[in-house]
Amino acid sequence: MRTRLNQDVGVSNAITNMYAKCDSIGFVYNVFRMSHHNLVSWNTIIATFGNHRLRSRAFEPFEQLRAIGLEPNSVTFVGLLMACNHAEDYMRKYPFGQDPIVLGNLLFTCRLHGDVVMGERLAKELLKLQLMSTSPYVLLSNLYASDEIWDCVAETIKMLKGSGLKKEVGYSLVQVKVNF
Repeated sequence: MRTRLNQDVGVSNAITNMYAKCDSIGFVYNVFRMSHHNLVSWNTIIATFGNHRLRSRAFEPFEQLRAIGLEPNSVTFVGLLMACNHAEDYMRKYPFGQDPIVLGNLLFTCRLHGDVVMGERLAKELLKLQLMSTSPYVLLSNLYASDEIWDCVAETIKMLKGSGLKKEVGYSLVQVKVNF
């Protein structure tokens, strides 16, 4: 299998992702070097380095993908932003700086890393976009709750109620085909 990784990009991406989830960074890089690449490949290697806070290593493949003419997408920027807490300025150079999906993912990442200050800035940016979505409020509330800042949780819920937006109730649907 190792010698044929260059024949199927999807398989290479899956193996790269598997090694990343196992924290085997050396194997991730080896598989990446041996295979053909598409944007998913580049995003996987960038996210791997980002998840492991290897800032300089994350930016190397980013610059390489740009050099070969590929356009980064919102997933690319989320991977870069995971690499370091101070990458907001870098992100703002590119058109994804005001993308609600990128901002929402970053806000979610702030909760994972306990970065309330950056999370508040990102939530303000999201709210400026005047989306018809409860997501910024819910994400900010969850960020505060994860740090047990209960007065801010209450204030965020109050802001959500004041916005007139209603949070959609989550549900799951399973379709079963029954033959009689």
